[in-house]
Amino acid sequence: MKTKAKEPRVIPVTEFKAKCLKIIDQVNESGDGILISKRGKVTARLSPLIESETEVFSLKNSLRGRLTLRDDILGFSTASEWEGND
Repeated sequence: MKTKAKEPRVIPVTEFKAKCLKIIDQVNESGDGILISKRGKVTARLSPLIESETEVFSLKNSLRGRLTLRDDILGFSTASEWEGND
């Protein structure tokens, strides 16, 4: 038998602004996300980080300052290598 998923709590942005630190702690402790509404329309979601997201964030930060790009990797083009024969 399927159980119905718990609906996330919706709070107005004014309440979130006034109590944001407390709300962030509650989301972190409970594991349940919340939706934030502005003028009655849901505009944002606050959810706890999952373990894999924090691992990626930690890896990215641990490499900061250790890698150096020597060439423009965005401007690199292999177009000449991919020209077709007509």
